[in-house]
Amino acid sequence: MRGRGLSEAWRKDIDMTLKEFYGKVGGDYEDVCERLGGPEVIGPIVKMLLTDRHYENCRQALIAKDLDSAFCAVHALKGICMNLDIRNLMEDAAELTEVLREGQREPDRAPAAFSALQSTYLDVIDALKELEG
Repeated sequence: MRGRGLSEAWRKDIDMTLKEFYGKVGGDYEDVCERLGGPEVIGPIVKMLLTDRHYENCRQALIAKDLDSAFCAVHALKGICMNLDIRNLMEDAAELTEVLREGQREPDRAPAAFSALQSTYLDVIDALKELEG
């Protein structure tokens, strides 16, 4: 039974909140619902970003000038955002991923690319906290 017995009004309320979240983060709510199965599934998964460590691991690796670890962390973050259709953050993570990609690294561009990622990441975290209510 879809929705595990949740009332239609409750599901509609979650649906609207998630729609607002996806509007703030540049995602396609309808697409992610179609792919992942609706608000009952998406809501808890999206909220896991609040405790995900990939952003912090990237930040720490960049401070330590460990570009390989920074690449791995931001590449994983990009994948998570791609799967959840959090486009704004995915695009900034993709940019930093390319700056750090071995064989074509551009370390001089890393601070600006990370700064853009950080700004977007904080916006997404703020939106998630608002979603959590």
